Amino acid sequence: MNFTDFQNQRKLLCMSTNLQNVATGLKKKIQKKPLSEEDKKYIEYAQNLVGQIDWDSKNYNAGNSRKLSVIATELRAKFYRLARQNEISPKEVYEVLESKNKKGLNQVYEIFQSMSNSLLTKLNETIPIEKL
Repeated sequence: MNFTDFQNQRKLLCMSTNLQNVATGLKKKIQKKPLSEEDKKYIEYAQNLVGQIDWDSKNYNAGNSRKLSVIATELRAKFYRLARQNEISPKEVYEVLESKNKKGLNQVYEIFQSMSNSLLTKLNETIPIEKL
């Protein structure tokens, strides 16, 4: 394994962890539990991420950063596919994250949970398994 492989694995793990933290905050909202300050920061991160993913959004480039743009590029196709599967528009996802719409909370949770799991699967595929 070389340094580039390690860097890519690190990136996948960080992205997956951030998305899982978003999903955890959304699950608390579903369960009507109070959000911690950290949960709120991850929900804001998700708003900025969706703003970067959805080029047609009025929120495109909201919270823009190079790192977020790279992550959005990595997740864009999966996000649109999951939104379609969960019968929710990108605009509705953003509104749920802003707490303007509670109706799609379960769907948005499923989207972020699925994206996190997908990245973990991708990470698992990159780790060589040593035979005994």
